[in-house]
Amino acid sequence: MDAVLADLWGRSRGSHQAWLPSALAASAALGACAGALANGVGSSAGAGSLEGFEGPFTGMGITGFNDLASAKGLTPAACAERCRGEPACRSFEVGAREAVQGECWLSTATRDSAGSAYTTWKLYDYYELRGTSTTALMVVSSSTGRYGVGSAFLFLICLVVISRA
Repeated sequence: MDAVLADLWGRSRGSHQAWLPSALAASAALGACAGALANGVGSSAGAGSLEGFEGPFTGMGITGFNDLASAKGLTPAACAERCRGEPACRSFEVGAREAVQGECWLSTATRDSAGSAYTTWKLYDYYELRGTSTTALMVVSSSTGRYGVGSAFLFLICLVVISRA
């Protein structure tokens, strides 16, 4: 992993890279990486992002899990406000194109809980309440300094995504 990171940053490869010298530094780096991803680096989030939500995930939605209220004629911000007002709401899809523009569908599901039902919906954009997904990144234990299973790989992916942004 050190060699890959050295290559990413244009440094010469060595037998030891001090890019994360302590568990605290590793935890801070993971936190910054997770924050950058949550704020749209490497995703479709950006100009249409809403406070407290991840997204928009353009052309995506959760099939069969729109189990809360629905409405028509709403902006993404108004749909987000409805989701915030419903304690069980974890995500919503909003019609963003063509005849479905302004439709708002609230859901108790997230990308994690819906699994393969999170899929392409060409006319809709998906938003998820920030902090409800467990797929982001694992945290380094400050007491042991060790990553959880698979988190080193996720951390590397995060660095690659950020380095290309």
